[in-house]
Amino acid sequence: MFYEKSAKIWDKIKESDNILINIHKHPDYDSISSALAISYVLDKIGKKHKIIGCQKVNEHFLFIKGAEEIETIDYTTFDFNDYDLFIIPDTGSYDRVTGNKNIPLPKSLEYVVIDHHRTNNFDRDLKILDERASATAEMLYCLFDDWGIDMTPDLATILLTGILGDTVFLRYSEDSKKTLSVVASLVEKGADKDFISENFYERYEFNTIKLLGVFLENMRQEEKFIWSAIPYETFEKYGKPDGVREMAADLFFRGIKGTDFGVAILEYAKGEMSLSFRSKKNADVSQVAKLFGGGGHKNAAGATVRGEFKESVNKILGELRK
Repeated sequence: MFYEKSAKIWDKIKESDNILINIHKHPDYDSISSALAISYVLDKIGKKHKIIGCQKVNEHFLFIKGAEEIETIDYTTFDFNDYDLFIIPDTGSYDRVTGNKNIPLPKSLEYVVIDHHRTNNFDRDLKILDERASATAEMLYCLFDDWGIDMTPDLATILLTGILGDTVFLRYSEDSKKTLSVVASLVEKGADKDFISENFYERYEFNTIKLLGVFLENMRQEEKFIWSAIPYETFEKYGKPDGVREMAADLFFRGIKGTDFGVAILEYAKGEMSLSFRSKKNADVSQVAKLFGGGGHKNAAGATVRGEFKESVNKILGELRK
């Protein structure tokens, strides 16, 4: 048995009639894959359910089996009365679920929280937090083993997508021995690594790469970190491509010699800045992200800052220079 609460969560799922599954704000590979893996299992046991999220899924993720069925909702108007259980994977705080700190979660539901972010602040009885897991998808591999779920090639591919996404193709993990063991098992069970790789790295839109170039052109180096900031007007000029901030951070912002971490700042809507932090092995950017109300992993974290672009960037840099 991998997790002490596995049986309790499985019992709760089996006794529930209509289940919601969440993808978080700014959904990434792990969030989407984790939700889809849970959905796959619920389908197999005949449970009525729906995957919801506060933001539309980027078209780049639609190669993941079932991603096109995820429903974008407004948490202020959605009718939760027909549901009795809400499963929240890969999400560390309620505002990452609803999309806004001023929109609370409904009180009428019971909750299951499955996450690996060290900054997770949910206080729920049915919660599993595994900070050593490389991804929530890795945790689900263990949970499904506890539950006796048959690991089909489709399910293995979904889980491997989440793991490879959150580790940037195995660049980073807290427990490499365990993560690589899980990956090997998923490949043995039929996970299509080549299919995942092709869809990760061989389908970029032209404007995505052009905007990535602007991120790199604007990059500046401080004493211990690097940064780059893109205003909304530039983002809009290139067609507002999804995922470019994370791409810049993953590929370049943790790799500059002589620095501990990097932050990519994108004004994705007027007056709303999204920050992606990436760090070298021994620097903990989850604590840096907390300065701005965010969180995440030791080596990869994020936050949202609201305000006028130039003023906000100066405030961010002021905090980071302290």
